[in-house]
Amino acid sequence: MFSLLVNARFLTQPVTGTQRYARELTTQIVRILGTSSIYLVAPEDAPPEFAGIRVIRCGGRLKGHLWEQVVLPWTVRRLGADLLWCPGNCGPLLVARQAVTIHDAGAFAVPETLNPNFVRWYRFLVPRLARRVRRVITISEFSKRELVKYLRLPPERITVIHRSVPRVITKRTSPESIGAIRLKYGLSERYVLTLASRAPHKNFGSVLRAWRLLWREASLGDVELVLAGGTTRALRADFAAMCAGELPRVRDLGYVPDEDLASLYRGAAIFVYLSLYEGFGLPPLEAMACGTPVVVSNMASLPEVVGDAGVYVNPYDVEDIARGIYRVLTDENLRRDLREKGLARARLFTWEREARETLAVFEEAVREEKSRG
Repeated sequence: MFSLLVNARFLTQPVTGTQRYARELTTQIVRILGTSSIYLVAPEDAPPEFAGIRVIRCGGRLKGHLWEQVVLPWTVRRLGADLLWCPGNCGPLLVARQAVTIHDAGAFAVPETLNPNFVRWYRFLVPRLARRVRRVITISEFSKRELVKYLRLPPERITVIHRSVPRVITKRTSPESIGAIRLKYGLSERYVLTLASRAPHKNFGSVLRAWRLLWREASLGDVELVLAGGTTRALRADFAAMCAGELPRVRDLGYVPDEDLASLYRGAAIFVYLSLYEGFGLPPLEAMACGTPVVVSNMASLPEVVGDAGVYVNPYDVEDIARGIYRVLTDENLRRDLREKGLARARLFTWEREARETLAVFEEAVREEKSRG
């Protein structure tokens, strides 16, 4: 047995993909380890308790990266835990006895999609941190290759542990709840869903162009395209320009709360995800877990996640995208096959598996540290 200190700064941040990963995996690790050998340390504005454990709040007014670099190392020394785990890409440079989860290399590969100040800080910090810590964890073989490329790390220093389906997605939904979501958002009986943030690399423009082509060339009846996810100025301008071309039957929902996602996925005829760069690509996995057939980009980590349970398209080729969507929409046998394969594949991505693989990495790091004397 070993003692683990978790950098719980994520408890003070808005819940997006990285924070959800940290919250759900921490909860599962607590269930396995118990509460006696794990510490959660966070800035003062964190909640007092998480996952049944008291959160150690410290640092006064310091928060963010300054808290992480100044206060957290002092707390690690004071508590004397065997290992620090930082689940959110960054960690304190002064602590070598740590494992850090680095989700992707987006700040190096697609910096234009991120805040410039964050990119500068990330590019300074992460290569130095990755070379100093005992273990680096990432979430796909694609991300591992990217980290080796940009951080110049030996491949053996990086362990791949795939993400899991969020619990909010695996909750049972009834036909009534799906109907209620349709009513809430004013959706038709049949809709094509795409869900992502509106960063340029998510490639919403290609979805819209393929939809325009489909409506010119094919008869889709009452099917509509439903867009969900946060916006950016760049994508809002692009979306407005596309709408100016009188795109038919497109509905933009914007941000959708977690509690609506499972029903929104399950109500969709198909799910489309054409991202150009993904560390993992959770939305297609979520859709598959809900029994929804997926049409996905053939790039980055998506083939690794989706396996044989989706239809792949070239995200730069609008005609190929349109063909893929039309094929799945009009072929009931294909949709049934994709639904069955998707459900089976999604069952491989469990929190129990992810937590135990992560703990095995921690145990190995602690063992090596103790052998050093």
